[in-house]
Amino acid sequence: MNIDVQDRVCEFVREIVAARTGETVKLKERPDREQRNVPAPDESWQSPTRLYAVEHTLIESFEGQNANTAKITRLLGSVKIVLGDLLPGYFVLDVDERETTAARVNFNLTHLEAATLIVEAATRMAPGDTEILRSERLPFEMRLHLRHSKSSALILGSNIDGDPTDLRLQRVRRAFTAKFPKLAAWARNGYVSALVLEANDFQHASVFRNFSAVKSALSERADQPDLIVLVETDGSPFYGWILKERDRLGDDVPTPRPTMLHGRADSMTFDQLKTAFAVYYAEMDRCEQSGAYWALLHLALVLPDICAALESGNDAKVGERYTAWCSDHFPTNPDLTPIDRYQIRNAVLHEGSTLPSKSQYGSISFVEPGATDVEVHQSVTTNHAGKNLTLDVKQLADETRAAMNHWFESLQHDSKRNDQVASRLNRVARVQTKKTHVPLVTAEGSKIVTADGSPIGIFITHNTTSST
Repeated sequence: MNIDVQDRVCEFVREIVAARTGETVKLKERPDREQRNVPAPDESWQSPTRLYAVEHTLIESFEGQNANTAKITRLLGSVKIVLGDLLPGYFVLDVDERETTAARVNFNLTHLEAATLIVEAATRMAPGDTEILRSERLPFEMRLHLRHSKSSALILGSNIDGDPTDLRLQRVRRAFTAKFPKLAAWARNGYVSALVLEANDFQHASVFRNFSAVKSALSERADQPDLIVLVETDGSPFYGWILKERDRLGDDVPTPRPTMLHGRADSMTFDQLKTAFAVYYAEMDRCEQSGAYWALLHLALVLPDICAALESGNDAKVGERYTAWCSDHFPTNPDLTPIDRYQIRNAVLHEGSTLPSKSQYGSISFVEPGATDVEVHQSVTTNHAGKNLTLDVKQLADETRAAMNHWFESLQHDSKRNDQVASRLNRVARVQTKKTHVPLVTAEGSKIVTADGSPIGIFITHNTTSST
């Protein structure tokens, strides 16, 4: 068992418990590593009002699941890497678990033969098709299934002997037999007993299948722990579910409950928040360097909008959330109030105008840095439109950066607001890598297709600015 992963899983569950109880829960010790001569739990935790005894176990879907996964990866992992972006669809390649266990192969020849069989079959398959791939050069069969043709991937899996439901239940029963007595002994000394179940088999298991096995095995035992949490570690981030809390199971665990904490429960740090706006900061820098100050103005005016939406969501009225955010994070200034900022935003962004309505100013004059020999930023004069406010665009942009830094800092001291922002942050556009399918064409420009007319192509990788 990977101790590093075990420690991370237990830390993740500790955060779930802290969120559930509203208390800080700290790691006290790891008794099993320190008391080797007596049965002891893997970890003990402490909060202001409770002590916890915690056992961790990895639930395999069948005997030797992890060893089998490693064997399949060694057999076909290189093929997956080479073909993953080249196949005309999303394919799943299964190998029989018994055959991989007994296989003695030349890996170079296996990789070449397997890749040839997969490519030849893939070009003639339609979504939903399954083909059995055989070769005298391979001591095992492969089952290739095309799920869809919307993306390119090759996923490795294994077929197992026996009923997966029974095999899973046997593993859960064995885990309970090994773990429950230790937890029960510490529970008699006043500890809250907690069992952490780790699962990492995306192919044969799911939270629902695992819960069914847990529920069945629990019905056979009287020495049940107070808390059972399932953590899926077959991807990143981790996913966690509370399966049992005291005498309640599954959906009977009362809400609110953090049954699904997608990944780490940590708050967003100042640097992480700033990085999330990297597209905007980089664009502002480019605007300044190239003298594109009218474009810079638009960025400076829209950023409070984005920040306010991240914190308040779409249910809040735009004007109310914009002015509230400006009031909280720009310095108080009677010459440039939150309402003034909002009305300037409306005029510039929506009308291409510098004539705001419902503001103390009839007009705004924007100047580039160095346009005058004296300071004119926030100067107030009068013209035919009434009061006029002059704003230096670079200084306005600098003030917006400072306001955002103030906002980032304020979120470090308010976990509820931080969580609200973090939950919506994936909506902010960012630079990321995208794969685009490009059809292969002949010298005459005709697409190269399979026998059934499906285009054959490759995926190219390039940068894109998007939220997905």
